[in-house]
Amino acid sequence: MSICYLKTANNALHCDVIINGGGMVGLTLALLLAQADYSVIILETNIKTPIAPTSTEIPSDLRVVALTQATRQLFESLDIWQSIASKRLGTMENIKVWDQALSGSVFFSALEAKEPDLGVIVEQSVILHALQAALQHYPNVQTIYDTPLQAYQISADRLMATMQNNSILSAKLLVGCDGGQSWVRNFSAIAVKERSYDQLAIVATIQSERPHLNTAYQRFNATGVLALLPLSDPFTLSIVWSVETTLGQSLMMLSQEAFSQQLTQEVEAVLGTLTVMSKRIQFPLREQHATSYIGERVALVGDAAHVIHPLAGQGVNLGFLDAAVLADILVQATKKHRDIGYDYVLKRYQRSRRMHNQGMIYLMRAFKEGFTHTSPLLGLLRNKGLDWVDSHAWLKQFFIQKALGK
Repeated sequence: MSICYLKTANNALHCDVIINGGGMVGLTLALLLAQADYSVIILETNIKTPIAPTSTEIPSDLRVVALTQATRQLFESLDIWQSIASKRLGTMENIKVWDQALSGSVFFSALEAKEPDLGVIVEQSVILHALQAALQHYPNVQTIYDTPLQAYQISADRLMATMQNNSILSAKLLVGCDGGQSWVRNFSAIAVKERSYDQLAIVATIQSERPHLNTAYQRFNATGVLALLPLSDPFTLSIVWSVETTLGQSLMMLSQEAFSQQLTQEVEAVLGTLTVMSKRIQFPLREQHATSYIGERVALVGDAAHVIHPLAGQGVNLGFLDAAVLADILVQATKKHRDIGYDYVLKRYQRSRRMHNQGMIYLMRAFKEGFTHTSPLLGLLRNKGLDWVDSHAWLKQFFIQKALGK
């Protein structure tokens, strides 16, 4: 297997795998493949300059992710977990979920579940820095910034991709890790089923009057879901407030003070007065699922294949698992001297991941619909259901195991 880049007869730059998208999932896949001795070219158009791998100061990031134990185990296997865990790591030892309208609630505890925690909260910039630093040690990985793909075509035994500067790349496989508006998916004519949640998510960093005690809070009502996620500082949290689009736009127009007051009221002052400490960002929420995860010498990973509601924090974790499964299948194929771009190899990846992700999409849809429906009867059942789950240890354990990615 080649670990350097070669100019082919038509002056194309050759590698084993092209990864379109250098976000968290794309870089994770690149590191998995690099450690398996594949040559990889990463194309990243959103980031023009990476964080310096030697930098000790990583810019703070409003965008945070809740990592499951399964993802942490993956990062441990890649030898980057210590780097991530040493920087601004928030820990969820408890999670409280409740419905504001009728006060049904459930409380999940790591101690009760005999787990070290129920998840950790990490800024995206911290994960990106750890991955970028790790990849510096692999000469078989090259990153090209700010030069998008323009087209590709399939030859006898490889894919030939042309970039917008007319450079040509040659590879056995092209992987789309390029998000919900995936260029790879669109150019490959892979259809996607999409539905709007008619909601937007508001993200910000806040300060609480009382310490969060490593507890995450999630409150539902008919207009949406508000999550408070504990960060490393005992009085600092990240919010993800998913609300109906019209209401969300109104909330974004409020002053910082007025927004803080509304926020405090929404969670019934569970941590005392809440104060917004950062700018607020928003993004529309939608559900997407590609009808196929593969094309001819093409595979889709992460948001390019599936986008779900953020209420359970599972989206990026599904993407990390996609990357791990795809890398493992490619390694197995190579050991058997099979072409990693062949259809029968890629179909193994699709069979392994598509049904699993479809199940999570259905579950998130059910949660979203169930908790935002205005029917009084459904509201009563919903609250009784929360109380019922809270009173049955085995059922709480089931949900905890799912949340941990087990």
